[in-house]
Amino acid sequence: MEARDTNTGKTIKNRNVVRRFGSALAKGGKKALRIIVGKTLPQRLFRLYLIVIVTGALLLCAPFCLNKIEINGQLVQLNGFANVNGYNFVQALFIACSGFSDTGLTPVNIYEYLNPGGQVVLLILIEVGGIGVVALFYYVWNFFKKKDDKIDVGQLYILQAERGGSRLSQSFHVIKVALIFILSAQVVFMFGFALCFCFIPAYEQTFLENLDPTITQHAVFQGISFNTDKMLPMYHNFGYSLWIGLFTTVSAMNNAGFDNISATSMAPFRNDLGIIFQTLIVLELIIGGLGHFVWFDVIEKIKCKAIGRRYKMSLYSKVAISVYAIVAVFGLAGAFIAEFTNPQINSTLVVDSIHGRPILMKDLCIIGNQNQFGEFGKNPMLNKCFAIIFQTFNCRSLGMETIKTNVFCEGTKWILVILMFIGASPCSTAGGIRTTTLAVILVTIWCKLCGRKNVFFFKRRINPDTVTQAFMIFVISLVLLLVGAVVVWSATPVPPEYAATPSVWFTFSEFMVECASAFGTVGLSAGITGVTEWWGLLYLILLMFVGQLGVINTLLSWTRFHPHFNDIEYPYEDIKIG
Repeated sequence: MEARDTNTGKTIKNRNVVRRFGSALAKGGKKALRIIVGKTLPQRLFRLYLIVIVTGALLLCAPFCLNKIEINGQLVQLNGFANVNGYNFVQALFIACSGFSDTGLTPVNIYEYLNPGGQVVLLILIEVGGIGVVALFYYVWNFFKKKDDKIDVGQLYILQAERGGSRLSQSFHVIKVALIFILSAQVVFMFGFALCFCFIPAYEQTFLENLDPTITQHAVFQGISFNTDKMLPMYHNFGYSLWIGLFTTVSAMNNAGFDNISATSMAPFRNDLGIIFQTLIVLELIIGGLGHFVWFDVIEKIKCKAIGRRYKMSLYSKVAISVYAIVAVFGLAGAFIAEFTNPQINSTLVVDSIHGRPILMKDLCIIGNQNQFGEFGKNPMLNKCFAIIFQTFNCRSLGMETIKTNVFCEGTKWILVILMFIGASPCSTAGGIRTTTLAVILVTIWCKLCGRKNVFFFKRRINPDTVTQAFMIFVISLVLLLVGAVVVWSATPVPPEYAATPSVWFTFSEFMVECASAFGTVGLSAGITGVTEWWGLLYLILLMFVGQLGVINTLLSWTRFHPHFNDIEYPYEDIKIG
C-alpha cells in the first residue's frame, strides 16, 4: 500500500529508509572493493602500500621485535597480539604506517619498546617508503633481468606515479640515477654520523621538574632538557656508533623523523659541537626533500656542464628548487621574528595553576631562557638560534627534534603548521600539499590579479587541469587537517588534575601541529600521539597514508577504471561566486 501526504494527497516516494541505507552501504562497499581488485594505477599503489603497512604492523606486534620492560619490578616481554602493557595492533599499525610514510610520529618510544630486530623492521619500512616500493622493485629487477627484457609502458606509468618525474620515457632512468646518488650519500652520511656519535660527548637528558620536588623557583621546563652525568652508550664505541649512524642516515635521508639516539631524540646534541651533527641532518633532509627527479636533473646538469654541453632543466625542477628555498627563507624569518618578539622574554612571575608553584615565564621560552642549568651549553645565544633554525628546517619533512614543540611560542607553532602543511617536493620522501602545488596556486592568483588569461611560470604555460588539481588538493588537505584537529581533540582525554584549566593541557595550535605533522609526514609531536585514544590514532594513520600516497592518488583510487558520463557534455550556464 502506497503512503500519501495528508495535505497534498501525493504519493511519498523512497519511504523505505532501510532500503536506502542498504543501497548506500552497497555503493560504499563497491567503492571499497575497487581498491582491493581495481586495475587503475592509484588503486594498485593504494593496495600495495596497504599490504606493506599491514605486514609491517604484524611483524612489529611479534615478541621478537619488542623489548622486555619493567612492570611492578619484573621484566615482562611485550607482545602486541596479547596487548601487554597496552601495546596492541593499533599501535603497531601506527608505527608501521608512520615508518612507511616516513613520518616519525609514534605512540610509544621506539628507543624503549623496539629491540634491534624491531628497529631493523622499522628501518626497512623507512627505506622502502622513502625510495618507493615500485621503484625499489624495478631497481632490483634491473640487476637480474635478461638483456632482452624491457619495462613496458604500463610499468613506466606506475614508476612515474610513485617517484618518476614529468617525462614518462625517462622514469626508469631517473630512478636508477637518483637511487645511486641517494644510496651513496647515505653511506657518506652514515660515517659522518658515526664519527659524531663516537667523538662528540653527549649525555642522557633530564628535565628540571624531575630533579627536586622542593624547588619552588624555575620549577617547570616544558621541553627544554639538560645534561645528566650519564654518557650516551655510543661515545667512544665506533661499532655501536656505526649502527646508530646507519639508522640515523636512513631516517634523515628519507625524512622519517625516527631515531634511536636517546629517549629524548636529538636533545643530547643540541649545543656546541652538536651543531655539526645538526648541520649534517639538515643537509640530508634537504637531499631527501627535493626528490628523485630534481637530483636527476641536477646530476645531468653537472655532467653536461663538465663536458661543455648544454642541458635544460625541467620546469618542475626549477619550481621545486626555487619554492623550497623561498619557503625555507620565509619560514626562518617568521620563526625568528616570533621568538625574539615573544612576550614571555620579559621576566614575568606567574603561578603554575596545576602545581601551585611560581614560575618565571622568561625561563619557559627559548630566547629569554637564562641558561641557569646549562640547558644551552657554553654558547647560549648561538645554540638558541640554531635550535630555531633546526626546528624550522626540521618541520619541512623530518621530525627529529632537539627541543619539544610546545616550548615554542604560539606564533612559531602556527608557522610550523604552515610549513608542515606545505611539505616538500612531489615524488620525494615528504608529504603535505607539496611545494609545486603552492607555487601553482600563488602564480594563478598573481596572474588573475594581473588580468592574464593563462597561467605562466618560467616562460611556460601551465595546464588548466593542473591549476584545478592544485586548488582541489589545497582545499581537501585543509579540510582533512581541520577535521583531524577536532577528531584528535575529542580523542584526547583531559587528566583530572587539568580539568579546571584544560587549556594548560593542550592548546588548539598543538592539535594542529600534531595533525599537520601527520599529513606532512614530518613526525614532530606536541605529546598528543602518546595519550590520544584509538580513534584519534586511526585518523592520524589516515592522514599519514594520504600524505604518503598523495591527495590525488588517494581520490583516484576510489574511481572506476572507465568512469561513466565522460563523453556527456552539458550546456554552459554561469554562476555568481565570491
